[in-house]
Amino acid sequence: MSNIKFSGLKGQALVIKDKDIPSIKEFRDVIPDHYFRCNTKTSLRYLLQSAFIQSLVFAIGLSIPLTSKMIPIWIIYALISGTTAMGFWVIAHECGHGAFSKNKTLESVTGYLLHSLLLVPYFSWQRSHAVHHRFTNNITNGETHVPLVIKGNGVTEKVGGEKELHFSNSLGKKNYGILQLVLHLIFGWPAYLLTGSTGGVKYGTSNHFWPIKPFSKALWPSVWAKKVWISGIIGFFFFVSAAKGTSSINTKPKKELD
Repeated sequence: MSNIKFSGLKGQALVIKDKDIPSIKEFRDVIPDHYFRCNTKTSLRYLLQSAFIQSLVFAIGLSIPLTSKMIPIWIIYALISGTTAMGFWVIAHECGHGAFSKNKTLESVTGYLLHSLLLVPYFSWQRSHAVHHRFTNNITNGETHVPLVIKGNGVTEKVGGEKELHFSNSLGKKNYGILQLVLHLIFGWPAYLLTGSTGGVKYGTSNHFWPIKPFSKALWPSVWAKKVWISGIIGFFFFVSAAKGTSSINTKPKKELD
């Protein structure tokens, strides 16, 4: 202990006991009640606001020619459109948390449609995200972003902490940070949906679209497996059908394009 550089807690965190950690109820009791109240009108206003903004951005996109010279413009447009479309994700996220409306039918329909539009299976994500929040950074029960454990046992803990530490030190903090940004922002999301990447050993190789073998069923108990089918497969085909319909409407004969 003499070689440890202590924080402001002077090592007290190392000897903390369960009784020292406030319960969820104790946290809940000190938060004002109005923070737990849903306002449907406000939620719908934000939804309409996001739809209006995205409609304007979409209209601008329709006016940009699909030519190689316009690639820089399309890159800028993609950044703008992705930023404005984030409003839909925030609203969909709140639906998944049960914070959009007290009308649960309206909330589920809104969340389902928005998630399907964003190619994210709604009910699957609702379940996995709830588990993630419940067990954040828990090395045994954590659902995503579970820390690797040095000298882990591979049964209740994720092994590989030693290799990751060595790898990060060999790259340097800056390069390792850049690599993690690329992996998380470009490859991380689809890898998580399809394989449960960065998840804990408890849930195995999970898939947000396919709740049965060859993928693990541990994350989808009871009725949740049915919900995965509803939100994953049906939601995907719903989006594909809508995309095909839009494509056929916007497709013009070659003579008209000339």
